[in-house]
Amino acid sequence: MKDLEQLVQFLDGELNEVEKQQLIEKLKNNPGLSEKLDLIKDFDALTGDKQLSGFEDTLKEVEVDFMKRKQATSRLQLKFWMQVAAAVLILISAATYFLVIKEKTSPSADSLYASYYQKLPADYATRSNENGNDLFINAIKLYNENRYDEAISIFNKIIQADPSNNAARLFLGICYTETNNFQKASGLFNDILIKHDPIFEEHAAWYLSLCYIKTKKPDLAKPLLNNLVETRSFYVGKASELLRKLK
Repeated sequence: MKDLEQLVQFLDGELNEVEKQQLIEKLKNNPGLSEKLDLIKDFDALTGDKQLSGFEDTLKEVEVDFMKRKQATSRLQLKFWMQVAAAVLILISAATYFLVIKEKTSPSADSLYASYYQKLPADYATRSNENGNDLFINAIKLYNENRYDEAISIFNKIIQADPSNNAARLFLGICYTETNNFQKASGLFNDILIKHDPIFEEHAAWYLSLCYIKTKKPDLAKPLLNNLVETRSFYVGKASELLRKLK
């Protein structure tokens, strides 16, 4: 009540110079007090009564009016933030829906790999037996029996003895894909592509693209698949389908 009395005295010109300066400083640093002063001014404009005598009830009414305005402001602020929260919730829901739909419509890397990966048949490779390469025939036999660890050991020996043997390099790479060692498989397929071996490079490109898809590197797979389509390779149909699904 003291603050209100002082505000009324201020408006009535009843404060001395020192008290007036003190109140002015308080008004500068106290926004709530400034709001009360504005309310009193508004009330005075309506009633034309600035006398303190018999004014205590009126001052109480001013305070009540002030609190009502403050509460109204709080309700507006609450409504605003509730609207903001609702908008954020809608955005989150929409984003979640979009991601779920995208997940359903876009096949995963694992599902694409599983759909297109098939071990290369090695029956024709037995023709190498004509050259008396029993070691290679033995490795192919293990490959066909899915005994990949044993086949890997023999294919590595063949490549060590003959680094130009891209047939062994190709089947060694496929053995590594079968044992989920995609890093080593990718390195072997890349080696064949670097050597530009016309017999094995399209097989190497196909299996390398699948390695990239499996390891979630589709941007590396796309150029390989495009080349397989453009050159009308043995894999042109599968490569074309796979490209469409990667977009």
